[in-house]
Amino acid sequence: MLADRLSKTYLTFVPARVRFQSLDSAVAARRLAELAAGEPQGRVADMGGPEAFLLGDMVDQYLAATGRRRPVVAVPLFGGAYRGYVAGRNLAPDHADHSGRTWDQWLAEVPRRR
Repeated sequence: MLADRLSKTYLTFVPARVRFQSLDSAVAARRLAELAAGEPQGRVADMGGPEAFLLGDMVDQYLAATGRRRPVVAVPLFGGAYRGYVAGRNLAPDHADHSGRTWDQWLAEVPRRR
């Protein structure tokens, strides 16, 4: 969804050096349902998908999978939140879930645009 929104204009700008750990939505939904049905646990471990990718690469791959071409421009940003993303604080490599679709498998299912 993020890649689709970022690619609405001719030039697609993405934050430089930011990685995401794409998680299959079915896996996330299953985990949320388990947590909601279970006993209160307070803070639970973060989770992520099996691999982390640079956002710019993900957008490039998404565009290719949908049959679109756009220049993707990685732009360095400023601020504490951006530094946290660059440092990978949004990732959960120790809690990577391998039970769902990978990014490549999901891309193979994305409908091509006409």
